[in-house]
Amino acid sequence: MKPSSRSKSFWMILFLAAAVAIGGGRMWRTKQPGALVPIGERREQAPLAIHLLNGATWRVADHRGQIILINYWATWCGPCREELPGLVRLAQESDPHEVAIVGVAFDSGANAQNDVRSFVQRFRIPYPTALPDAAMREQVGDLALPTTILLDKHGRVARKYNGATERDDFATDIATLLREN
Repeated sequence: MKPSSRSKSFWMILFLAAAVAIGGGRMWRTKQPGALVPIGERREQAPLAIHLLNGATWRVADHRGQIILINYWATWCGPCREELPGLVRLAQESDPHEVAIVGVAFDSGANAQNDVRSFVQRFRIPYPTALPDAAMREQVGDLALPTTILLDKHGRVARKYNGATERDDFATDIATLLREN
C-alpha cells in the first residue's frame, strides 16, 4: 500500500514541528568556545559614559574593582531575546558589589525610548539599561547584536561574546575573573 502525498506531507510537517519544539528553545544561543584574553594581552576599555533610561549616567570608570558586563542588544533582535533570561538570572545571582551589568539598547526611531522602557518593564530587567546617543554609537561602531563585552576589575577587555550566549558561559568567566588579583 503506497502512502498518499497528503499523508507524506502530514508526517513531514509533524516531524518539522517536533524538531522545532525540541531544538527551538536554543535556536540562536550557542556555547561560546574560547577563553579569556590572557591578563598581559588585555586592553583597557575606552572611556564609556552612557545615559540610562532613568536619566542617570553610567560610566565604566565608576565601576573599577568590579567585573563589568556590557550587553549590546535591541528589542527587535531575536537572539537578544533568547539570551535575555540568562542575563536576568545572572544579574539576580551576582553580588552587585562584585559584578556590574549594563544593557545598551540599539533601538532607534521616534519611539525607541518608550519601546525600550516598556520592554525592560515587561521582562523585568534588573540591571541598568541605556540608549546610546550618536557619539556612543559611533564610538562602538557597527556591532552584530547581541554583542557582550566582559571587563576585568581593572576595566580591561577580558572577553568579547558575539551572538546569543549561555548564562553559564558568562558565569564561568565572571567566576574566573573574580579570582584574579
